[in-house]
Formats: sequence, C-alpha cells, structure tokens
Amino acid sequence: MSLPPAAITGMDADGMAVALHLHDESPEAEGYQDLWNGVLRLFNLIQFLSVPWWSTTAAVKAGVYPDFAGPAASPKPLGAGWEQAVEEADPCVQGLLREVAVLGALPPDTLGYELTGPSGRVVGEAEAAWTQGKVALLRRDQIDSAPAFSAEGWTVFDEDAGARSLQAAVALDMD
Repeated sequence: MSLPPAAITGMDADGMAVALHLHDESPEAEGYQDLWNGVLRLFNLIQFLSVPWWSTTAAVKAGVYPDFAGPAASPKPLGAGWEQAVEEADPCVQGLLREVAVLGALPPDTLGYELTGPSGRVVGEAEAAWTQGKVALLRRDQIDSAPAFSAEGWTVFDEDAGARSLQAAVALDMD
C-alpha cells in the first residue's frame, strides 16, 4: 500500500495506491468464505483509487496476473541520522520524514526546535528543523508559529507538505 498522510488528509485518491492478494489455495478451509468476503469488501473500498490492484494465487498460477505476491521486501534502511529522527519525531510527521529520507535529503539537525526572538523569548516551535538552511517542518498544532519563522527568513512546511517539495527545499538550502 502507498497511502501518504498528505494524500489521506487531502482525500487525494490519485496519490494513493493499494494492491490486494488473496491466497485462495484452500477454498475448502474453515473461514475461507469470510476471508474472501473481507477481500471483496476491501476492494470495494479501494476501487476508486488511481491504482487499485488485486489478484489471487489461483489467477497467478493460471497466468492471468504476474506474481506480485512474493514476500514483502524489508523497508529500505534510511541514511545516517534518519532512523533516529524518524523514530523520535511526532507520529504525524514520521511518514513524511521517511519519504524525505528515501529521496536522499539530509536529516533535520533538530527535533522540537524552538525559535527565539531578539529578547531570547521563544516565538515559534517546529517539529523538525534544518537550521543551517532555515527550513522548518511544523505540525498542525504549531501552524501559528509559521509567521514568526517566515519573518526570520525560514522556509516553512506543515505536516501535509509533499515530500519532494520538502526535500527540494532542504537540498537547495544546504548547497
């Protein structure tokens, strides 16, 4: 499944993809009918996504579908600093950070960043910050901090940002 948080919250069906595979080798097995009905119900829910896909073991063996039902691949290891950043970040931005990591960006140098004003008082908060390039990632509940960051020359993203946009800003500002 590819269900990026931004696509879910934005109800962007074109940004989502789901593939289902039913292991139908033992239709006489107890509970098989319930399993089959569950797969059909789930496919009814995903059929309007831009990339819905489903197959069965019997159909793959018959050559109707290619074999996509192999064991799931292990997630690609993230680069240095990313595993910890993703793990320690608020769950609402973990998916976005993982996507940015896979795109090859540098990890944020600070989680839970506090922007201070001239008086030393905290004027804004960000979930993640790339301080050298002045790029901030804000959770929805931190969005009121955006004007303070912008006034100090920061590029601000919220948790619904596209991974490529955030990655591009980080890459651009790190050059």
